[in-house]
Amino acid sequence: MWSSLISRATYFILFFCVLISVNVVKKQPLYSF
Repeated sequence: MWSSLISRATYFILFFCVLISVNVVKKQPLYSF
């Protein structure tokens, strides 16, 4: 039970971090290669 909750929380945090990074890159096109 706890392992499944931790895995879901980890996936949610990773997805949230990806969304934030994408928004930052869109607002500041300094990292465009």
